[in-house]
Amino acid sequence: MSILLRISSPAERAGFPLRDEGDGFVHLSHPHQVLTPANALYRGRSDLELLVLDEPALGGAIRVEGGFPHLYGGAVTESAVLDAVSLPCDGDGEIRLALVPMHAGTSPAADLVQGMIDDLAPFYGSIARPDAPTATPEEMWRPTGTYLVGWDDLGQPACGGGIKRLDADTAEIKRMYVVPGARSRGHARRLLTGLEDAARRRGYRRVRLDTGPKQPHALALYTSAGYREIPDYNGNPNATYWAEKAL
Repeated sequence: MSILLRISSPAERAGFPLRDEGDGFVHLSHPHQVLTPANALYRGRSDLELLVLDEPALGGAIRVEGGFPHLYGGAVTESAVLDAVSLPCDGDGEIRLALVPMHAGTSPAADLVQGMIDDLAPFYGSIARPDAPTATPEEMWRPTGTYLVGWDDLGQPACGGGIKRLDADTAEIKRMYVVPGARSRGHARRLLTGLEDAARRRGYRRVRLDTGPKQPHALALYTSAGYREIPDYNGNPNATYWAEKAL
C-alpha cells in the first residue's frame, strides 16, 4: 500500500471531516509529489502540515488522475491521520523539502540509513558495531519515535533522519544523512528542525545527539542550531561531542 498524504493546516483539521473540495473528491499526494502542489497553491504559508493517512480508514475509493491520488466517496477524519509533520516554507516563501515519516526498514528510508553508515565507515569503521548505541527501525518508529525522509523539488529522497526515545522527556536524534548530490542546499538544517518538531509533537521536552571528530560540518550545524554540550550520555565509542537542546 502506497503512502497517502494530505497537505493541511490546523484550521482545516478543525473542520474535519473533509469529504469534497468542490471537485467531487479530496486532493491527496504521494511523497514525491508534495512540493508541486505545495508551492503552486500554498507558497509562503507557515502553518502547513503534512498528514499521513490510513487508507482503509478513509473509506471510499482512491483514483489516480493526472498522476495524483484523489479520494472519492470517503472522508479525511482525525481517526484517519496516522502522523503529522510540519511543512514549512523558507524565508523567501518557497517550500524546498517535504519530510515524510517512513519506516527505516523499508526503501527508500533503509537506503538512506545504509548510506549514512557507509559514508562514515572510512572514518570510524562500522557505526552499527555491537558496542555502539542502537538505532533500529523499530526504535525510530511510532508511537515513540519516527524516521523522516526528505523529498526534494525533483521528487527524490534527498535526506533522512530519525528520533528514538531515551526517556519520557528526552528523544535522541539518530542517523541524520543528506545524499551527496543534495548537500550544501540547507537540507540538513531543515531535517534537523523537522526532527525537533517531531520530538515536540510526541511530547518530548528535549532532544540529544552526538557526533564524532571527523564530522566538523555536523558539529557546526548543531552548535548554530542552539545545542549545548553535555557529558557523554550514551557511551558511543565514535563520538567526541554530546549535546542537548530544550524544545
